Amino acid sequence: MELRGEIKSLSSTFPERKIRLELETNGNLEDIEKLKGKDLTISLSRYRKKRSLDANAFLWKCLGDMAAVLGMTAMDMYLDSLERYGKFIYIQTVESGYKEVKRVWRHTKIVGDFIGVNPITGEKEKYLEVLCYFGSSTYDSKEFSVLLNGVIEDMAELGLERPTDEHLKAIIEEVEKRYEKAEIHDYRATGRHE
Repeated sequence: MELRGEIKSLSSTFPERKIRLELETNGNLEDIEKLKGKDLTISLSRYRKKRSLDANAFLWKCLGDMAAVLGMTAMDMYLDSLERYGKFIYIQTVESGYKEVKRVWRHTKIVGDFIGVNPITGEKEKYLEVLCYFGSSTYDSKEFSVLLNGVIEDMAELGLERPTDEHLKAIIEEVEKRYEKAEIHDYRATGRHE
């Protein structure tokens, strides 16, 4: 269950030093009551409206236009653009764990390897150095703007008609406004104990 709401009050218990929260949410009372007294996993984060479908659709239209010229799929073009303009983290994993890393991340790229000692087994193993790319659905407005601007520059290099500056500015402003207005917290609670 994912809920949107805000913290109304906070207090701390003594001597346990636990935090008590009073939340106001848009949830269904009957559904929430079913979780009362259960061990929950709770995640609190600032609420952010999702990027508009127009901005996302525009990105995919641009990717599709470029993919048609280059004889690629739009998805391959997207993954290429994530490598060029997207956000990523760098990890090292044992070679046998790479399949699981690929399953979790939107896109991965091996950039090196080395032989190291596995801290669990004490054995020497081959490790891979991997760039793990986040999907654009996780991007904030600034990150999405960087990706979109990069894609549009690539369109221009291919000789494709790029959107007018006014159209591009309107799309980017729309994305930024949605994030700026978000000041309510997002609360997630599930009945699973992980």
